[in-house]
Amino acid sequence: FFAGLSLGGGLAAVLSDAWVVSPTLAGPGFGHWFGQGPVAYAALAIGGVLVGFGTRMGGGCTSGHGLLGLSRLQPGSLLATACFFGSGIAFSLLLEVMR
Repeated sequence: FFAGLSLGGGLAAVLSDAWVVSPTLAGPGFGHWFGQGPVAYAALAIGGVLVGFGTRMGGGCTSGHGLLGLSRLQPGSLLATACFFGSGIAFSLLLEVMR
């Protein structure tokens, strides 16, 4: 499954001329805010720790709550998924305003 997913995605990127290898850690927005040096690595490490903490505190990951929890009609998963989406929308709007 994973091999087919990776090969299919890579083949689609090559055939559509969208295949670009970049030496940066992330997109241009990330580089604008954090650069490419030790500060960028620290930001990624802190982000990873926060994701792990949130996963533990929320009782599961976003995919688990969104796919399995909602399909089982669990109220906690409904609340968690609403918080994930709401936070994501609010943060993306904030980033657009700050741009």
